[in-house]
Amino acid sequence: MDELALDTVADRTVADVMMTRPKTLRADATVADARSVFTNPKVQTCPILGDDGRLLGELAREQVPGAEADAEPARLHADDDPPTIRPGASMQEAIDRLRELESERLCVIDTDRRLLGLLCLNGRHSAFCTDKA
Repeated sequence: MDELALDTVADRTVADVMMTRPKTLRADATVADARSVFTNPKVQTCPILGDDGRLLGELAREQVPGAEADAEPARLHADDDPPTIRPGASMQEAIDRLRELESERLCVIDTDRRLLGLLCLNGRHSAFCTDKA
């Protein structure tokens, strides 16, 4: 995973910067499935998708309950309406939205709510994580 500094993305769109291969969970994923995704310390959130690729929710690392809930649906612990943005939005619009929401991440969706990617600030809020070279 690479990073793009905040001061280098001003003239780009969200589609230019977003991660195009974020970790995701299926709608029927369990808490145990979610816990497996979060073994990677770089993964902080995980979109939950329907069979058609539509965004159904988003599970954050801190929302994953303890081992006693392993068999429960992960979706029970997820946000049903995560913050989103369109791929054609400007990066300035994305930065403004992240600040307004006091968030580090936006799910990038099309007009049918299909997940296209994830826009993520790094932990220092100095750059965006990207999987584009």
